[in-house]
Amino acid sequence: MAENRTVFGNTCSKSAHPENESTEALRYILGKSKAATLAFRRFVNDCGCDIPSISWFESQPVSQEGGTPDLSCLDGRGETRVLVENKFWAGLTDNQPVAYLKLLPKDLESLLLFVVPEARRNLIWDQLTSRCQSAGIKLSSLSSSPAVTSAVVSKRHRLAVTGWHTLLGKLEDALLSADERSTASDVAQLRGLCEAMDAQAFLPLRADELSDQTVPRRIIDYSNLVREIANAAIQERVCKKDGLLPTHGWYSAGQYLKLGRFGMWLGVEAESWARWGASPVWCYFSRGTFGKANLVRELLHGWNGRSLQRAYEEDDGSVIVPIILKNGVEKEEITKSAVEQLRVLHKLLNSKRRMRH
Repeated sequence: MAENRTVFGNTCSKSAHPENESTEALRYILGKSKAATLAFRRFVNDCGCDIPSISWFESQPVSQEGGTPDLSCLDGRGETRVLVENKFWAGLTDNQPVAYLKLLPKDLESLLLFVVPEARRNLIWDQLTSRCQSAGIKLSSLSSSPAVTSAVVSKRHRLAVTGWHTLLGKLEDALLSADERSTASDVAQLRGLCEAMDAQAFLPLRADELSDQTVPRRIIDYSNLVREIANAAIQERVCKKDGLLPTHGWYSAGQYLKLGRFGMWLGVEAESWARWGASPVWCYFSRGTFGKANLVRELLHGWNGRSLQRAYEEDDGSVIVPIILKNGVEKEEITKSAVEQLRVLHKLLNSKRRMRH
């Protein structure tokens, strides 16, 4: 049961300033590995800046001209060639980007690079260009690709925005090619922080979401579907109700059931859906005498040896299993398939061979 979050990510996502943690991690990785530094410089050059070398990195250098950039990347002569500003979900400060652009050396090619969540890239770029326009800074030669959005600020300066996953992917590929697996693992730890922060994000609302009536219709459909799956499973004696009640939370709605000797909750669970992406409907086995998550984990060991992961372990030690919903078919077929999945799960957990546990 793989976890896509890391110890670093889980810990630092609870920090009051996770951007500071990401900056220190990025500085450490770039300073530790020549392969990572070369990959970073190639990425900078892809942004349109011809920078021959980057020799060392300083985190949060103090500037009297206004602002404290997260990371300063210097050449062999000690000249700043790249300023990196790391963002998760914090807004731009008053000094960004105008005061930061003024920190770039006047006579050398240099770059101000914002690294942000992928889902925020376009929004941040719009804010940056708007602030430049308000300050009388004309951007030209706009370039946009899946990897980076950039523009010319002046003859020697560029402004760019990229996503965390894009940048970390470039670094990790270079490190694996150089067989620097230890540092590649450091990149994976930093990616874990990015994923943890993504899970906490409030994504910007879109006008089409607010007016699209299929969104609330689907929410209602999923809740009704869970009730029908539960009733069908009870009718076919796959599950028992045994006086257990339906329940709901901030992000969930479902029904407690007995699956043989195991108690479980079956329902729509938005957090698991957002985190793992497998399905909106999940079976939840809690720790303790009702759900027996520790025993479920043991009995389902090896069930994930397929292309599709079927069981996941949550941070609290519970075990969750997605009910994969068939698409392109009528509701009755979806319900039938879901009940069959519960039947398979029942056999896996309650077979005579496994009852010895």
